[in-house]
Amino acid sequence: MRLVPRGLGLACLVFAACGVDATPDVGTSTGQVVGAELATGDPGVVALVTSSGRVFCTGTLVSPQVVLSAGHCLEEAGGDPAVAAFFGNDTTSVGTRIGVRMTLTHPDWNGSLSGGHDVSVSLLTTPQDPALVVPMNRMDLAPFVGASYRVVGFGIHDRSTRELDGKKRVGMMKIDLLGGGVHPDYIEVSDVDADDATAICQGDSGGPGFITVDGVEYLAGVHSYSIQGCFNPSGEARPDLYMEEFIQPFIDSMDVSCRLNGQCVRVGCSADPDCLPCNADGTCAAGCELPDPDCPTSGLGEICQADTQCMTGLCIAWTKDPRSRFCSQPCNGDADCPVTGMVCRDILGEGRVCDYAGEPPGAIGQSCDTATDCSAYLCVDGTCTYTCDVTRNLLCPVGYRCDTLDGSQYICIAEAAADAGGCCSSTNQPPASSLLAALLLLLYAVFPRRLRSRRPRISSYAWFSPVMRIAASPVMRIAFSAARTSASSARRSAPGSLARS
Repeated sequence: MRLVPRGLGLACLVFAACGVDATPDVGTSTGQVVGAELATGDPGVVALVTSSGRVFCTGTLVSPQVVLSAGHCLEEAGGDPAVAAFFGNDTTSVGTRIGVRMTLTHPDWNGSLSGGHDVSVSLLTTPQDPALVVPMNRMDLAPFVGASYRVVGFGIHDRSTRELDGKKRVGMMKIDLLGGGVHPDYIEVSDVDADDATAICQGDSGGPGFITVDGVEYLAGVHSYSIQGCFNPSGEARPDLYMEEFIQPFIDSMDVSCRLNGQCVRVGCSADPDCLPCNADGTCAAGCELPDPDCPTSGLGEICQADTQCMTGLCIAWTKDPRSRFCSQPCNGDADCPVTGMVCRDILGEGRVCDYAGEPPGAIGQSCDTATDCSAYLCVDGTCTYTCDVTRNLLCPVGYRCDTLDGSQYICIAEAAADAGGCCSSTNQPPASSLLAALLLLLYAVFPRRLRSRRPRISSYAWFSPVMRIAASPVMRIAFSAARTSASSARRSAPGSLARS
Protein backbone atom coordinates (compact mmCIF):
# COMPACT_ATOMS: atom_id res chain seq x y z
CA MET A 1 0.00 0.00 0.00
CA ARG A 2 1.21 3.46 -0.60
CA LEU A 3 -0.10 4.55 2.70
CA VAL A 4 2.07 4.98 5.66
CA PRO A 5 -0.86 5.32 7.95
CA ARG A 6 -0.88 6.72 11.39
CA GLY A 7 2.09 6.97 13.77
CA LEU A 8 0.99 9.15 16.65
CA GLY A 9 3.40 10.29 19.31
CA LEU A 10 0.81 8.81 21.65
CA ALA A 11 1.24 5.45 19.93
CA CYS A 12 4.95 5.73 20.60
CA LEU A 13 4.38 6.20 24.30
CA VAL A 14 2.00 3.28 24.46
CA PHE A 15 4.43 0.90 22.80
CA ALA A 16 7.36 2.17 24.82
CA ALA A 17 5.40 1.46 27.97
CA CYS A 18 4.84 -2.06 26.71
CA GLY A 19 8.52 -2.65 26.12
CA VAL A 20 8.43 -2.36 22.34
CA ASP A 21 11.09 -0.40 20.46
CA ALA A 22 9.09 2.67 19.53
CA THR A 23 11.88 4.47 17.66
CA PRO A 24 13.08 2.39 14.71
CA ASP A 25 15.73 3.92 12.48
CA VAL A 26 13.64 5.75 9.91
CA GLY A 27 16.78 6.24 7.80
CA THR A 28 16.78 2.54 6.94
CA SER A 29 13.28 2.61 5.47
CA THR A 30 12.47 2.86 1.81
CA GLY A 31 11.36 6.18 0.37
CA GLN A 32 7.75 5.96 -0.69
CA VAL A 33 5.75 3.15 0.80
CA VAL A 34 6.09 0.15 -1.48
CA GLY A 35 3.03 -1.24 -3.23
CA ALA A 36 0.81 1.78 -2.72
CA GLU A 37 -1.84 2.73 -5.23
CA LEU A 38 -3.90 5.87 -5.63
CA ALA A 39 -7.52 4.97 -5.00
CA THR A 40 -10.14 5.30 -7.70
CA GLY A 41 -12.85 3.44 -5.82
CA ASP A 42 -14.11 3.31 -2.23
CA PRO A 43 -16.48 6.29 -2.63
CA GLY A 44 -17.73 5.75 0.92
CA VAL A 45 -14.27 6.39 2.42
CA VAL A 46 -13.90 10.09 3.23
CA ALA A 47 -11.23 12.51 4.34
CA LEU A 48 -12.04 14.44 7.49
CA VAL A 49 -10.84 17.98 6.91
CA THR A 50 -10.66 21.21 8.89
CA SER A 51 -12.16 24.49 7.70
CA SER A 52 -8.82 25.27 6.03
CA GLY A 53 -8.88 21.99 4.11
CA ARG A 54 -6.23 20.22 6.20
CA VAL A 55 -6.69 16.44 6.31
CA PHE A 56 -6.54 15.26 9.91
CA CYS A 57 -8.21 11.86 9.69
CA THR A 58 -10.03 9.38 7.47
CA GLY A 59 -13.55 8.03 7.98
CA THR A 60 -16.10 5.68 6.45
CA LEU A 61 -19.77 6.26 5.66
CA VAL A 62 -21.56 3.51 7.60
CA SER A 63 -25.07 4.88 7.13
CA PRO A 64 -26.32 7.66 4.82
CA GLN A 65 -25.67 10.32 7.48
CA VAL A 66 -23.06 8.79 9.82
CA VAL A 67 -19.28 8.51 9.41
CA LEU A 68 -17.29 6.06 11.54
CA SER A 69 -13.78 7.11 12.53
CA ALA A 70 -11.29 6.90 15.40
CA GLY A 71 -11.98 8.34 18.85
CA HIS A 72 -8.70 10.28 18.93
CA CYS A 73 -9.74 12.09 15.73
CA LEU A 74 -11.87 14.43 17.82
CA GLU A 75 -8.68 15.78 19.39
CA GLU A 76 -6.93 15.85 16.01
CA ALA A 77 -9.57 18.32 14.76
CA GLY A 78 -8.15 20.87 17.18
CA GLY A 79 -11.53 22.27 18.18
CA ASP A 80 -12.32 23.46 14.63
CA PRO A 81 -16.07 24.19 14.55
CA ALA A 82 -16.33 23.71 10.77
CA VAL A 83 -15.03 20.18 10.24
CA ALA A 84 -16.27 18.46 7.08
CA ALA A 85 -16.20 15.08 5.35
CA PHE A 86 -14.67 15.18 1.88
CA PHE A 87 -16.11 12.74 -0.65
CA GLY A 88 -13.64 12.16 -3.46
CA ASN A 89 -10.17 10.80 -4.16
CA ASP A 90 -8.11 14.00 -3.85
CA THR A 91 -8.91 16.80 -1.41
CA THR A 92 -7.10 19.29 -3.65
CA SER A 93 -9.24 18.38 -6.66
CA VAL A 94 -12.86 17.60 -7.51
CA GLY A 95 -15.03 16.35 -4.69
CA THR A 96 -17.81 17.25 -2.28
CA ARG A 97 -17.50 18.62 1.25
CA ILE A 98 -20.33 17.78 3.62
CA GLY A 99 -20.40 19.49 7.01
CA VAL A 100 -20.19 17.53 10.25
CA ARG A 101 -22.93 18.49 12.68
CA MET A 102 -21.70 16.58 15.72
CA THR A 103 -19.20 13.93 16.76
CA LEU A 104 -19.48 11.45 19.62
CA THR A 105 -16.65 9.27 20.89
CA HIS A 106 -17.23 5.94 22.60
CA PRO A 107 -18.13 6.64 26.26
CA ASP A 108 -15.19 4.49 27.42
CA TRP A 109 -12.61 6.27 25.25
CA ASN A 110 -10.35 7.99 27.81
CA GLY A 111 -7.92 9.71 25.47
CA SER A 112 -5.30 6.97 25.71
CA LEU A 113 -4.76 4.22 23.16
CA SER A 114 -4.00 1.86 26.01
CA GLY A 115 -7.62 2.17 27.12
CA GLY A 116 -9.06 0.86 23.84
CA HIS A 117 -12.47 1.98 22.53
CA ASP A 118 -10.81 4.23 19.94
CA VAL A 119 -13.91 4.81 17.80
CA SER A 120 -16.16 7.77 17.07
CA VAL A 121 -19.29 8.51 15.06
CA SER A 122 -19.98 11.79 13.25
CA LEU A 123 -23.36 13.01 12.05
CA LEU A 124 -23.28 14.76 8.67
CA THR A 125 -25.49 17.76 7.98
CA THR A 126 -27.31 15.90 5.19
CA PRO A 127 -27.75 12.22 4.29
CA GLN A 128 -25.77 10.87 1.34
CA ASP A 129 -26.60 8.29 -1.31
CA PRO A 130 -27.30 4.94 0.42
CA ALA A 131 -25.29 3.27 -2.36
CA LEU A 132 -22.14 4.78 -0.79
CA VAL A 133 -22.71 3.14 2.60
CA VAL A 134 -20.10 0.54 3.62
CA PRO A 135 -21.33 -2.57 5.47
CA MET A 136 -19.75 -3.21 8.87
CA ASN A 137 -18.56 -6.59 10.07
CA ARG A 138 -20.57 -8.34 12.78
CA MET A 139 -18.90 -11.76 12.51
CA ASP A 140 -16.34 -13.43 14.77
CA LEU A 141 -12.89 -12.40 13.52
CA ALA A 142 -11.00 -15.39 14.92
CA PRO A 143 -11.16 -17.33 11.62
CA PHE A 144 -9.62 -14.33 9.81
CA VAL A 145 -6.25 -14.34 11.62
CA GLY A 146 -3.69 -14.62 8.85
CA ALA A 147 -6.18 -13.44 6.21
CA SER A 148 -5.68 -10.54 3.81
CA TYR A 149 -6.78 -7.16 5.07
CA ARG A 150 -7.30 -4.27 2.62
CA VAL A 151 -6.72 -0.79 4.03
CA VAL A 152 -7.68 2.68 2.78
CA GLY A 153 -6.69 6.14 3.97
CA PHE A 154 -5.78 9.73 3.16
CA GLY A 155 -2.63 9.79 5.27
CA ILE A 156 1.11 10.30 4.85
CA HIS A 157 2.52 8.15 2.06
CA ASP A 158 6.27 8.74 2.43
CA ARG A 159 8.17 8.00 5.65
CA SER A 160 11.07 10.23 4.67
CA THR A 161 9.33 13.38 3.46
CA ARG A 162 6.25 12.95 5.69
CA GLU A 163 4.21 14.28 2.79
CA LEU A 164 0.47 14.50 3.34
CA ASP A 165 -0.87 15.29 -0.13
CA GLY A 166 -4.62 14.80 0.47
CA LYS A 167 -4.92 11.79 -1.84
CA LYS A 168 -6.76 8.57 -1.04
CA ARG A 169 -4.62 5.44 -1.20
CA VAL A 170 -5.21 1.72 -0.81
CA GLY A 171 -2.96 -1.14 0.19
CA MET A 172 -2.91 -4.73 1.35
CA MET A 173 -1.98 -5.95 4.81
CA LYS A 174 -2.72 -9.09 6.83
CA ILE A 175 -4.27 -9.78 10.22
CA ASP A 176 -1.59 -11.03 12.63
CA LEU A 177 -3.59 -11.42 15.83
CA LEU A 178 -6.66 -10.31 17.75
CA GLY A 179 -5.70 -8.34 20.84
CA GLY A 180 -2.23 -6.87 21.03
CA GLY A 181 0.13 -5.39 23.57
CA VAL A 182 -1.80 -2.12 23.73
CA HIS A 183 -5.34 -3.36 24.48
CA PRO A 184 -7.19 -6.65 23.88
CA ASP A 185 -9.83 -4.88 21.78
CA TYR A 186 -7.43 -4.11 18.91
CA ILE A 187 -6.55 -6.08 15.79
CA GLU A 188 -2.84 -6.07 15.01
CA VAL A 189 -1.94 -6.02 11.32
CA SER A 190 1.24 -5.87 9.28
CA ASP A 191 2.44 -5.68 5.68
CA VAL A 192 1.92 -8.72 3.49
CA ASP A 193 5.46 -8.18 2.17
CA ALA A 194 8.68 -8.71 4.09
CA ASP A 195 9.88 -5.14 3.48
CA ASP A 196 7.26 -3.89 5.97
CA ALA A 197 6.69 -0.81 3.82
CA THR A 198 2.95 -0.66 4.38
CA ALA A 199 1.78 0.70 7.71
CA ILE A 200 -0.75 3.10 9.21
CA CYS A 201 0.35 6.75 9.48
CA GLN A 202 -0.89 10.26 10.31
CA GLY A 203 -4.03 11.15 8.39
CA ASP A 204 -5.08 7.52 7.92
CA SER A 205 -6.49 7.32 11.45
CA GLY A 206 -10.15 6.40 11.44
CA GLY A 207 -9.95 4.83 7.98
CA PRO A 208 -11.27 1.35 7.22
CA GLY A 209 -9.71 -2.08 7.03
CA PHE A 210 -11.67 -4.68 5.08
CA ILE A 211 -12.12 -8.43 5.19
CA THR A 212 -13.81 -10.29 2.35
CA VAL A 213 -16.60 -12.83 2.87
CA ASP A 214 -18.23 -14.55 -0.11
CA GLY A 215 -17.00 -11.82 -2.42
CA VAL A 216 -18.36 -8.96 -0.24
CA GLU A 217 -16.08 -6.61 1.69
CA TYR A 218 -16.94 -5.71 5.28
CA LEU A 219 -15.39 -2.98 7.42
CA ALA A 220 -13.64 -4.96 10.16
CA GLY A 221 -11.27 -2.37 11.63
CA VAL A 222 -10.71 1.34 12.17
CA HIS A 223 -7.11 2.58 11.83
CA SER A 224 -5.86 3.54 15.27
CA TYR A 225 -2.06 3.44 15.69
CA SER A 226 1.37 2.30 14.51
CA ILE A 227 4.89 2.50 15.95
CA GLN A 228 6.46 5.96 15.84
CA GLY A 229 7.75 6.68 12.36
CA CYS A 230 4.86 4.70 10.83
CA PHE A 231 6.14 1.17 11.39
CA ASN A 232 4.27 -2.04 12.19
CA PRO A 233 2.59 -3.55 14.00
CA SER A 234 -0.34 -1.30 13.21
CA GLY A 235 -3.42 -1.39 15.39
CA GLU A 236 -7.08 -1.35 14.43
CA ALA A 237 -10.10 -0.73 16.64
CA ARG A 238 -12.86 -3.31 16.17
CA PRO A 239 -16.31 -1.88 15.35
CA ASP A 240 -17.95 -5.28 15.95
CA LEU A 241 -17.15 -4.99 19.66
CA TYR A 242 -18.96 -1.66 19.95
CA MET A 243 -21.76 -2.21 17.45
CA GLU A 244 -24.72 -3.02 19.69
CA GLU A 245 -23.91 -0.70 22.57
CA PHE A 246 -22.67 2.37 20.71
CA ILE A 247 -22.46 2.52 16.91
CA GLN A 248 -25.84 1.10 15.86
CA PRO A 249 -27.90 2.96 18.50
CA PHE A 250 -26.34 6.25 17.37
CA ILE A 251 -27.15 5.52 13.73
CA ASP A 252 -30.73 4.48 14.40
CA SER A 253 -31.46 7.46 16.62
CA MET A 254 -29.67 10.20 14.68
CA ASP A 255 -29.70 9.33 10.97
CA VAL A 256 -32.90 10.71 9.43
CA SER A 257 -32.60 8.10 6.67
CA CYS A 258 -33.47 5.44 9.22
CA ARG A 259 -36.93 6.95 9.62
CA LEU A 260 -39.95 6.86 7.35
CA ASN A 261 -38.91 9.13 4.47
CA GLY A 262 -39.75 7.28 1.28
CA GLN A 263 -36.34 5.63 0.86
CA CYS A 264 -35.42 2.15 2.02
CA VAL A 265 -31.92 1.94 3.54
CA ARG A 266 -30.91 -1.68 3.97
CA VAL A 267 -27.23 -1.14 4.80
CA GLY A 268 -26.51 0.96 7.89
CA CYS A 269 -29.96 1.33 9.43
CA SER A 270 -31.01 -1.67 11.51
CA ALA A 271 -34.76 -1.32 10.97
CA ASP A 272 -35.71 1.34 8.42
CA PRO A 273 -39.55 1.39 8.34
CA ASP A 274 -39.34 2.25 4.63
CA CYS A 275 -38.12 -1.30 4.04
CA LEU A 276 -41.42 -2.82 5.21
CA PRO A 277 -43.55 -4.35 2.42
CA CYS A 278 -46.04 -1.46 2.21
CA ASN A 279 -43.32 1.19 2.18
CA ALA A 280 -40.54 2.12 -0.24
CA ASP A 281 -38.85 -1.28 -0.22
CA GLY A 282 -38.77 -1.68 -3.99
CA THR A 283 -41.77 -3.98 -4.34
CA CYS A 284 -45.40 -3.07 -4.95
CA ALA A 285 -47.61 -4.63 -2.28
CA ALA A 286 -51.39 -5.00 -2.21
CA GLY A 287 -53.73 -4.50 0.73
CA CYS A 288 -51.73 -1.68 2.35
CA GLU A 289 -53.41 0.70 4.79
CA LEU A 290 -51.74 3.64 3.05
CA PRO A 291 -50.64 3.85 -0.60
CA ASP A 292 -47.47 1.84 -1.30
CA PRO A 293 -44.94 4.29 -2.83
CA ASP A 294 -43.67 1.42 -4.99
CA CYS A 295 -47.01 1.23 -6.80
CA PRO A 296 -47.63 3.78 -9.63
CA THR A 297 -51.04 4.99 -8.45
CA SER A 298 -50.70 8.81 -8.47
CA GLY A 299 -51.32 10.99 -11.50
CA LEU A 300 -49.89 14.38 -12.43
CA GLY A 301 -50.27 16.86 -9.57
CA GLU A 302 -51.30 14.24 -7.00
CA ILE A 303 -49.60 13.46 -3.68
CA CYS A 304 -46.59 11.13 -3.83
CA GLN A 305 -43.78 9.82 -1.68
CA ALA A 306 -41.39 8.57 -4.38
CA ASP A 307 -40.86 8.59 -8.15
CA THR A 308 -42.14 5.03 -8.34
CA GLN A 309 -45.53 6.14 -7.01
CA CYS A 310 -46.09 8.51 -9.96
CA MET A 311 -47.47 7.37 -13.29
CA THR A 312 -45.31 10.15 -14.73
CA GLY A 313 -42.21 8.69 -13.05
CA LEU A 314 -41.33 11.97 -11.30
CA CYS A 315 -42.15 13.00 -7.72
CA ILE A 316 -40.85 16.46 -6.74
CA ALA A 317 -40.84 18.53 -3.56
CA TRP A 318 -42.66 21.82 -3.19
CA THR A 319 -40.07 24.61 -3.23
CA LYS A 320 -41.50 26.20 -0.07
CA ASP A 321 -41.65 22.98 1.95
CA PRO A 322 -39.70 19.87 0.89
CA ARG A 323 -41.95 17.67 3.03
CA SER A 324 -44.82 18.33 0.59
CA ARG A 325 -44.39 16.28 -2.58
CA PHE A 326 -46.44 15.75 -5.75
CA CYS A 327 -46.19 14.10 -9.15
CA SER A 328 -44.74 16.22 -11.93
CA GLN A 329 -43.40 15.84 -15.44
CA PRO A 330 -41.07 17.70 -17.82
CA CYS A 331 -42.72 20.52 -19.76
CA ASN A 332 -42.13 23.20 -22.36
CA GLY A 333 -45.09 25.40 -21.47
CA ASP A 334 -48.17 25.61 -19.25
CA ALA A 335 -50.14 23.57 -21.78
CA ASP A 336 -48.01 20.58 -20.77
CA CYS A 337 -49.34 20.86 -17.20
CA PRO A 338 -53.11 20.22 -17.59
CA VAL A 339 -53.91 20.33 -13.87
CA THR A 340 -55.64 23.25 -12.19
CA GLY A 341 -53.11 25.43 -10.41
CA MET A 342 -50.04 23.98 -12.13
CA VAL A 343 -47.61 25.95 -14.28
CA CYS A 344 -44.45 25.10 -16.21
CA ARG A 345 -41.29 26.58 -14.76
CA ASP A 346 -37.66 25.92 -13.92
CA ILE A 347 -36.90 24.29 -10.57
CA LEU A 348 -33.35 23.94 -9.33
CA GLY A 349 -32.25 20.35 -9.58
CA GLU A 350 -35.32 19.27 -11.54
CA GLY A 351 -35.15 21.34 -14.71
CA ARG A 352 -38.27 22.68 -16.43
CA VAL A 353 -41.17 20.80 -14.87
CA CYS A 354 -44.79 21.19 -13.83
CA ASP A 355 -45.10 22.99 -10.49
CA TYR A 356 -47.92 24.46 -8.45
CA ALA A 357 -48.27 28.24 -8.55
CA GLY A 358 -49.68 28.08 -5.02
CA GLU A 359 -49.91 25.36 -2.39
CA PRO A 360 -49.91 21.77 -3.64
CA PRO A 361 -52.54 19.34 -2.34
CA GLY A 362 -51.91 17.98 1.13
CA ALA A 363 -49.60 20.78 2.25
CA ILE A 364 -49.21 21.38 5.98
CA GLY A 365 -52.11 23.32 7.46
CA GLN A 366 -54.70 22.22 4.89
CA SER A 367 -57.93 20.65 6.11
CA CYS A 368 -58.25 16.87 5.82
CA ASP A 369 -60.63 14.02 6.48
CA THR A 370 -58.22 11.10 6.09
CA ALA A 371 -54.46 10.56 6.12
CA THR A 372 -54.35 10.22 2.34
CA ASP A 373 -55.53 13.83 2.01
CA CYS A 374 -52.13 14.90 3.32
CA SER A 375 -48.72 14.85 1.67
CA ALA A 376 -47.12 13.16 4.70
CA TYR A 377 -50.14 10.89 5.24
CA LEU A 378 -50.76 12.44 8.66
CA CYS A 379 -54.10 14.07 9.46
CA VAL A 380 -54.46 15.30 13.05
CA ASP A 381 -57.66 16.97 14.28
CA GLY A 382 -58.74 17.65 10.71
CA THR A 383 -55.46 19.35 9.71
CA CYS A 384 -52.56 18.07 7.58
CA THR A 385 -49.25 18.01 9.42
CA TYR A 386 -46.10 15.90 9.71
CA THR A 387 -43.74 14.64 12.38
CA CYS A 388 -40.81 16.70 13.61
CA ASP A 389 -37.69 16.18 15.69
CA VAL A 390 -35.49 19.15 16.57
CA THR A 391 -32.59 16.89 17.60
CA ARG A 392 -32.49 15.46 14.06
CA ASN A 393 -33.01 18.81 12.38
CA LEU A 394 -36.51 17.77 11.26
CA LEU A 395 -37.93 21.23 11.76
CA CYS A 396 -41.30 22.82 11.19
CA PRO A 397 -41.95 25.66 8.74
CA VAL A 398 -42.42 29.24 9.89
CA GLY A 399 -45.65 29.64 11.80
CA TYR A 400 -45.51 26.14 13.31
CA ARG A 401 -43.89 24.70 16.41
CA CYS A 402 -42.70 21.17 17.13
CA ASP A 403 -44.90 19.93 19.94
CA THR A 404 -46.81 16.88 21.12
CA LEU A 405 -50.50 16.34 21.80
CA ASP A 406 -50.28 12.86 23.30
CA GLY A 407 -46.82 12.85 24.88
CA SER A 408 -45.41 10.33 22.40
CA GLN A 409 -45.36 11.74 18.87
CA TYR A 410 -44.04 15.20 18.04
CA ILE A 411 -45.75 16.98 15.17
CA CYS A 412 -45.84 20.46 13.65
CA ILE A 413 -48.62 22.48 15.28
CA ALA A 414 -49.73 25.93 14.13
CA GLU A 415 -48.71 28.74 16.44
CA ALA A 416 -51.59 30.56 18.17
CA ALA A 417 -52.66 33.74 16.41
CA ALA A 418 -51.41 36.98 17.95
CA ASP A 419 -53.79 38.77 20.32
CA ALA A 420 -55.74 41.21 18.14
CA GLY A 421 -56.36 43.46 21.12
CA GLY A 422 -52.87 44.96 20.91
CA CYS A 423 -52.49 46.56 24.32
CA CYS A 424 -54.90 44.31 26.05
CA SER A 425 -54.92 40.69 27.15
CA SER A 426 -57.63 38.13 27.86
CA THR A 427 -56.02 37.48 31.24
CA ASN A 428 -55.74 39.74 34.24
CA GLN A 429 -51.98 39.95 33.80
CA PRO A 430 -50.35 42.84 31.96
CA PRO A 431 -48.93 41.84 28.55
CA ALA A 432 -45.32 40.66 28.82
CA SER A 433 -44.22 42.90 25.95
CA SER A 434 -45.49 46.02 27.77
CA LEU A 435 -43.75 45.02 31.00
CA LEU A 436 -40.48 44.36 29.21
CA ALA A 437 -40.67 47.79 27.62
CA ALA A 438 -41.23 49.23 31.08
CA LEU A 439 -38.13 47.39 32.27
CA LEU A 440 -36.01 49.15 29.65
CA LEU A 441 -37.34 52.54 30.73
CA LEU A 442 -36.62 51.73 34.38
CA LEU A 443 -33.08 50.67 33.52
CA TYR A 444 -32.54 53.92 31.67
CA ALA A 445 -33.74 55.90 34.68
CA VAL A 446 -31.79 53.90 37.26
CA PHE A 447 -28.43 53.79 35.52
CA PRO A 448 -26.18 56.84 35.97
CA ARG A 449 -25.52 58.82 32.81
CA ARG A 450 -21.83 58.01 32.91
CA LEU A 451 -22.61 54.28 33.06
CA ARG A 452 -24.92 54.59 30.07
CA SER A 453 -22.23 56.39 28.11
CA ARG A 454 -19.87 53.42 28.06
CA ARG A 455 -20.19 49.66 27.98
CA PRO A 456 -19.43 47.86 31.25
CA ARG A 457 -16.29 45.70 31.32
CA ILE A 458 -17.03 42.02 31.20
CA SER A 459 -14.93 41.44 34.27
CA SER A 460 -17.06 43.83 36.36
CA TYR A 461 -20.53 42.96 37.67
CA ALA A 462 -21.27 46.10 39.69
CA TRP A 463 -23.71 47.24 37.02
CA PHE A 464 -25.70 44.00 37.48
CA SER A 465 -27.04 44.79 40.98
CA PRO A 466 -29.76 47.34 40.00
CA VAL A 467 -30.88 45.03 37.22
CA MET A 468 -31.40 42.22 39.69
CA ARG A 469 -33.31 44.47 42.06
CA ILE A 470 -35.70 45.44 39.26
CA ALA A 471 -35.98 41.85 38.05
CA ALA A 472 -36.95 40.79 41.58
CA SER A 473 -39.83 43.27 41.77
CA PRO A 474 -43.43 41.92 41.79
CA VAL A 475 -44.18 43.63 38.47
CA MET A 476 -41.28 41.95 36.71
CA ARG A 477 -42.06 38.59 38.26
CA ILE A 478 -45.44 38.81 36.53
CA ALA A 479 -43.74 39.71 33.24
CA PHE A 480 -41.29 36.87 33.43
CA SER A 481 -44.07 34.47 34.40
CA ALA A 482 -46.08 35.53 31.36
CA ALA A 483 -43.05 35.12 29.15
CA ARG A 484 -42.40 31.66 30.51
CA THR A 485 -46.02 30.67 29.91
CA SER A 486 -45.97 31.83 26.29
CA ALA A 487 -42.70 30.02 25.59
CA SER A 488 -43.33 26.82 27.51
CA SER A 489 -44.25 24.78 24.46
CA ALA A 490 -40.98 25.70 22.78
CA ARG A 491 -38.97 24.39 25.71
CA ARG A 492 -40.20 20.80 25.80
CA SER A 493 -37.59 18.40 27.09
CA ALA A 494 -35.40 16.80 24.41
CA PRO A 495 -32.42 14.44 24.36
CA GLY A 496 -29.20 16.07 25.49
CA SER A 497 -26.87 17.59 22.95
CA LEU A 498 -23.97 15.58 21.83
CA ALA A 499 -20.41 16.81 21.70
CA ARG A 500 -19.71 18.69 18.47
CA SER A 501 -16.58 18.33 16.43
